[in-house]
Amino acid sequence: MKTVFTKEEGVAGNLNLDFGSTESIRNEFLFLMEIKETIWDVYISYYFRITDDGFVQLATQNNTKEMYIIAQFKLRYEDRKKNLLLIIIKNFVAHRFDEFHPIYKSSSIITKDDFDNILKYLGKMRQDNIEKAKTIETEIITFLRDHRMDPVPDGRSVYDWSALCPNAKDKHRFKISTLDDSWHCAHCQKKGNLKELETWIRGLKISKDQGNLSQMMNELKKHGSIQSAEIFRWWMSRY
Repeated sequence: MKTVFTKEEGVAGNLNLDFGSTESIRNEFLFLMEIKETIWDVYISYYFRITDDGFVQLATQNNTKEMYIIAQFKLRYEDRKKNLLLIIIKNFVAHRFDEFHPIYKSSSIITKDDFDNILKYLGKMRQDNIEKAKTIETEIITFLRDHRMDPVPDGRSVYDWSALCPNAKDKHRFKISTLDDSWHCAHCQKKGNLKELETWIRGLKISKDQGNLSQMMNELKKHGSIQSAEIFRWWMSRY
């Protein structure tokens, strides 16, 4: 009997879900579709499995040909293809394929027209979410804008935004949810509410000021004057 490891639903990489190993069930997965992912210029093959306890699973392979399950949802429709289209859409939304324009290569189930319609649907959904998000600005968005952190709607839902991370020397962005005014930076492994964001930013500023002050004192001691333009601007901005 084909069953699932867990009855949780979602996309694994997006929610840190574990759908179990495919080692003993690999032969139960059927080929679904191959695409070309244009960002990394790689080909991705998808496989599916429909279980006896009412789930559809989506799997793919890595470079070593190891197969792993990347998404799982309960069957919503009697029609098998509708369930497969749904899990493809969910996976594409999670991995932002609506922005990265993957290229259809082959499938005996999903047609090229199906694939193109998925991308059109995702593009429209993303734009609709962006427009709606602009009408639901909350306290955390106002805070981010006041601190010049460039908050912009993400498009995944009406509540999802992104902003420049305050700890981002490489200008990475972190995620915001206006549903509960929470934030999460996967790069820095930090998350919390608005108050915790304010505390984090305050701590970063104190740490930076201490570092700048130490560098300035070293330059004054060694050269008799401030040598770094960045340190000079920081010092002058304090007055």
